[in-house]
Amino acid sequence: MLSAETKGNTTGETFEIQNIAIPKGIVVDKVVFYIVQIVGTFNSWTIQKRYSQFEKIYDLIDDKYGHLLPAGTDLPPKKLKLFTSHLSN
Repeated sequence: MLSAETKGNTTGETFEIQNIAIPKGIVVDKVVFYIVQIVGTFNSWTIQKRYSQFEKIYDLIDDKYGHLLPAGTDLPPKKLKLFTSHLSN
């Protein structure tokens, strides 16, 4: 899902991401989705992503740019559903 709020971007102006936040997760039919909020110069988006989607993009970035990432830049480990609430911090 993707929703966008246009804030008046005029042609030729540079778009810049100002903030990315993952404030919460939601459960839909026993599947956990993480809410990702992206705020840019002229637009903002809210999208839902699964942990596996974060793993895929991380692997792509790590393969190509891993040498540029700061030490300790890893995804948190996936937790086993049987023992853990995915919505707790």
